[in-house]
Amino acid sequence: MGIDGILLHYWFKAYLSDRHQRVTVLGETASSLPVLSKVTQVSILGPLLFLIYVNDLPRCVLRKSSVAMFADDTKCYHPVHNVGDAVDGQTVE
Repeated sequence: MGIDGILLHYWFKAYLSDRHQRVTVLGETASSLPVLSKVTQVSILGPLLFLIYVNDLPRCVLRKSSVAMFADDTKCYHPVHNVGDAVDGQTVE
């Protein structure tokens, strides 16, 4: 994706590590806890990081298989016309 150097090392590393969150309900704030999932749900970089993560997925499947992607839903499928096709679909290249 062309992201390297200082941007990759510091900016993304700082964004994805040592994060904490706390919740406020009716004026009461809970103590801070570490975020274990790495990317917070309501984040600016979250959608970009997701796209970078799944961008190469279609190139990683078997040649006879296909990938359909929409938003955060991915379907990988392989047509099976005979027993040989079923066996081919189980082979990892």
